[in-house]
Amino acid sequence: MATYIHSLIHNYTELISIAEMKVQLKLGSNTSEDALLQQYIDAAIMDAENYTCTNINEAKFRIDLVEWNGSYAIPLSPVQSIDSVIYTDENGDSQTLSDDLYELRPLDAYQFEIYFNDVDNLPTIKDDTYIKITATTGYNAPANLPMALKQAVFLIASSYYESRQDSVEVLPKASTNILSKYRFYY
Repeated sequence: MATYIHSLIHNYTELISIAEMKVQLKLGSNTSEDALLQQYIDAAIMDAENYTCTNINEAKFRIDLVEWNGSYAIPLSPVQSIDSVIYTDENGDSQTLSDDLYELRPLDAYQFEIYFNDVDNLPTIKDDTYIKITATTGYNAPANLPMALKQAVFLIASSYYESRQDSVEVLPKASTNILSKYRFYY
């Protein structure tokens, strides 16, 4: 089955605050480096996302499918929700599939699938069009971010702060040990 994935929106929620980072670095209440600390936090989250092939910050994606199937394993992680399923009917009109005709199911701790109920009775789609699934991934609140991931981001951001020059080292060893448990292979 042909599949296309489009990144729509990448939100930067404050999953780790500057105040928490200051505690990690034992900096106290001085605000002179707050902007720099935010850059390090953002860069550390992006590095963690790239290493794990997951979304830590909340992101929206559109997945285009060419046909209905009983289920589809979503190659993104972690999936919070399926926001919509839109298709083009035989008349060429855009339609939204009722959300009682599909559900989001976990396949394991990291991967999810969209499961279509009663696949034989799903609407016919117009030739040469796509079924467009919009999904939200990542962690939408600090409370949802696993503590181990948070610690890995702290370690990476701390490394940036303490070594303000380029380094041969890609990521700190302790952070890669933590992140490897969250690495998503698809």
